[in-house]
Amino acid sequence: KHGINAEYGILDSVDFDRDGTVRLEEYMQFMISRTTENVANTDELTEAFRSLTEGGDKPYITATELYAAMPPEQAKYCIDRMEKYPDVPGALDYTNFTKIIFQPNLNNSAST
Repeated sequence: KHGINAEYGILDSVDFDRDGTVRLEEYMQFMISRTTENVANTDELTEAFRSLTEGGDKPYITATELYAAMPPEQAKYCIDRMEKYPDVPGALDYTNFTKIIFQPNLNNSAST
C-alpha cells in the first residue's frame, strides 16, 4: 500500500493536469521546477535567469548561457519556448517565460 501512495505522489508532482499521462511539457516543467525549487515566485525566477547572464544584469539570456547552466534537455526546453528578445541577435526573453512557468494550467483554464 505504501508503494502505491508513493507512486501517486510522484505522479502528482509530474502530471500537472492529472490526466494519467506525463507529457513532455509536464516532465520538463517538473524538471525546471526541481532545478529552481528554492524559487517561490515569478520575480525570483526572473532573478535566477538574470543571474545566469554574462555580468548577471542583462534583461535577456542566450542559448549558450542556458546550456552552460542547465542540463541540455532543460536548456533546449527553455530555448524552444522563450520568445526572441527584441533588437539583440541571439537573445531570448526570460521574463515572459517565467510568467508562463508559474501558470502551469494556463492552457487548461481556457477550456473551463
